[in-house]
Amino acid sequence: MKRKHIGITAPAIAMLVLVFAGCILGGGDGGDGKTDSVPKVTSVSVKKGSVQQSADIDLTWTGNDRAEEYQIVLDGDESAWIDTTSTALTGLDEGLHVLIVRARQDTLIGSDTTVQFEVDAIQGPGVLFSPRKVSGISLVTVYLEDVQSLMSAHIEIATDEDTTQLTNFEPNKTYAGDGSLLILTDAIDRGHIVLDIAFTGALNGAEGRVELGTFLVRGVTEGFVVADSLSTQFRNTDNEPIEILGLDRIRIGQ
Repeated sequence: MKRKHIGITAPAIAMLVLVFAGCILGGGDGGDGKTDSVPKVTSVSVKKGSVQQSADIDLTWTGNDRAEEYQIVLDGDESAWIDTTSTALTGLDEGLHVLIVRARQDTLIGSDTTVQFEVDAIQGPGVLFSPRKVSGISLVTVYLEDVQSLMSAHIEIATDEDTTQLTNFEPNKTYAGDGSLLILTDAIDRGHIVLDIAFTGALNGAEGRVELGTFLVRGVTEGFVVADSLSTQFRNTDNEPIEILGLDRIRIGQ
């Protein structure tokens, strides 16, 4: 009996190879790619390149069917693994941040989903603190933010907890703007710092962001340090009051 030979062309062979590969990569689902073989984060609520106008963000994300637990990495700090798809990011400092969300199934960890975003919570003119979240004894820097034609300011920094101390204010000695930065400070009590600020010899006043100095926060219990909205005042080069649009706060944690 004669055997019949079936000829397979090169294009047909290539198609078979693609179908076979699709079955493997698609997890055996026929190659449509709907089922991933590894845990994966599929979406994150904070978008790449976005500008967040709050220092507190409710972060949410989704994962594929393989994902059982998730880990958050914010600016290099790793969280514990959790089995929920949301968390709160609080007290974020102004500026750029790098967020990573990753998923795992047992010991199998999927690739990172990385998002870089910016926080611009203080829409000035206003007062800005960095860092915004502290514990124990921490050094905090205070800034004037987004000011224009600012000639003088009166700032009162206070805490809502009697056990918190605000001490050791050190003025900025490297001011690089026009004229000179003059700061008079007074500690009314251990939880209250008063700053009287003047820009001498600057015809157009201060512009942009100005570093004023640093102070120590000694926190024992949870609470906040704030720039007092009732007492803080800005004045321009015509000695007229400037509307203050943003006053920052520091969260004290344990």
